[in-house]
Amino acid sequence: MKKTIVLTILFLSFFSCENELNILSDWKSIPVVFGIFNEKDSINYLKVNKVFLGQGDVMTFASNFDSIHYNPESISVMVHEKTWEFDNNTFTQGWITQNTHFLEPVFNINKPEGFFHSPNQILYALNSELNSSVKYSIEIIDNENDTILAYSDPIDIIMPSILIQPNSFSALNIINNSFNSKAEWITSPGSNLFELKVIFKYVEFSIFNESDTIHKELEWKFPFFQSSNLNGNENMSYIIDPSQFYSFLISNIDVDPNLRRYVYGTQAVNSGTGSVVISHSCMTFELLSAGVDLSTLILSNQNSNSFVLEKIEYSNIQNGLGIFSSRNYDIVENVKINNVTNDSISLNSITKPLNFGYFRLNDQGEILISYN
Repeated sequence: MKKTIVLTILFLSFFSCENELNILSDWKSIPVVFGIFNEKDSINYLKVNKVFLGQGDVMTFASNFDSIHYNPESISVMVHEKTWEFDNNTFTQGWITQNTHFLEPVFNINKPEGFFHSPNQILYALNSELNSSVKYSIEIIDNENDTILAYSDPIDIIMPSILIQPNSFSALNIINNSFNSKAEWITSPGSNLFELKVIFKYVEFSIFNESDTIHKELEWKFPFFQSSNLNGNENMSYIIDPSQFYSFLISNIDVDPNLRRYVYGTQAVNSGTGSVVISHSCMTFELLSAGVDLSTLILSNQNSNSFVLEKIEYSNIQNGLGIFSSRNYDIVENVKINNVTNDSISLNSITKPLNFGYFRLNDQGEILISYN
């Protein structure tokens, strides 16, 4: 791992009137590169900026387009596909370039407002599909001097780690004093860090106008999970705690006696044993996987329990700063909760003030909704 300190302006003070230091002399351009490739994306992007230096207000420099962007005509941005092979010319093993892609500058993707210049920015697009059977490296060339500005060692393009639980068939049971449902997945080779997200969907309406419904959704994020190795095929899981689920709902939905709600996707299906069962397809599970360099970047920027608050600035860009890595994801949509779980959302003491409805079947097999 390379420890770097990113400096935009260096302030030096010397208590001497005889010597002067010009900190702007012999300035060397330092690239700052960011790219997280995903084999599911039809287009992948690299962002190439530069460290700037100047006398005056640093915020003024940051808001200047030319201070942070290279002229696209002055640099070449390349992505190499590489394999580890025996070289008959040198009689040694090493990385062999199988293919090289020259990335085209893109100007029509606006950057959100912030400290740095916006909305205009320059990104470099790779329009070719990624091949997970080879490794990828980047190289940035200064066209004027025909020299390498920055490059990276080859990285893996990771495949998605697969969610095996939950699925879109079996309904989750998320209630206290019961068997707890869980999310379970199998890691893919090269994946090191995982983030689990759950989208919870519901419908809201006013008691004064029940026909005016609003569809809403919440994103529930779990802590990061780290695998024990990079070989893949590791079984990982996380118990979905009912109390955490109820606390998440009450913390993210406003309590308003003039509003009523019900979970999305209510349906009644034959259980196969002659009875009709109510369930609710109100959840989407998403598992994000990070390659090893992206994992290191994320973990190095996590809050520390130590009183020492210094953070390591991680970079895997040679002759420059930044990160080049890969990510992937797996999604399971239309995940159901059973009607017992829905009853608990409606009736338990934590989420009862949110006025979620509970459902029953009448003698004709129709679904009826009731509120407290």
